[in-house]
Amino acid sequence: MCKLTENIFNVVEAAIGGETFDKPYNIRIRKNGNYTIGTTNIYPAPESVSELFMKVSGAVERYASEYARENGEIQIYRVESGSNTDLGVHQSNIKQALIIELYCYKCQGITIVRILHEEGLYYKGEWISVDVDEHLGAPWFEED
Repeated sequence: MCKLTENIFNVVEAAIGGETFDKPYNIRIRKNGNYTIGTTNIYPAPESVSELFMKVSGAVERYASEYARENGEIQIYRVESGSNTDLGVHQSNIKQALIIELYCYKCQGITIVRILHEEGLYYKGEWISVDVDEHLGAPWFEED
């Protein structure tokens, strides 16, 4: 197992560098068979959300690119706007995002990383959300 989810969140914590926030963040990692997810929301001061987004997303992109150089394929998407809708209710605007698809030949896994700078509609404020979905043994790698 490549443990990309855990490694990515180690990179996130290193990028944050012990910084403290008004609202504490909590990294949750859960496993179910060949599937691992990780998630956190980070609530920096309003004037530093963009700067911290760039720091965290840059660190994760560098890590993923280096990992892919040795072990697989990577696609990187930079998003300038978007929305988060839950059960038909628009919850937040996405001000910027980095999305990474990482295909690992070593563990035959697919890892999707989403780092979003969000602005809430009900929760007033901005934050950074980091979500990782890692699926090992994906059918993507099966031969015909």
